[in-house]
Amino acid sequence: MLGILVTKRSNRKSVLKLYERDIHLSQKLFVFIPVDIIWEEQRINGISMNRGIKIGSFALPHVVYYWYLKAIGIV
Repeated sequence: MLGILVTKRSNRKSVLKLYERDIHLSQKLFVFIPVDIIWEEQRINGISMNRGIKIGSFALPHVVYYWYLKAIGIV
């Protein structure tokens, strides 16, 4: 389970779509913002791609990658 932390809710879907062709059926990818983390429950609210895009609540990812969109010129 891989999580990608972005700075704005509006960027979640565009970042997820960047990885669309690289996702394999056995992989789970989640994109979320800092306020989406529910520490008490070890969960996140975000979007996931695994056979399509799904919005919901998911277990806290094993690895979280911080995606800074401005550094690559997306925002």
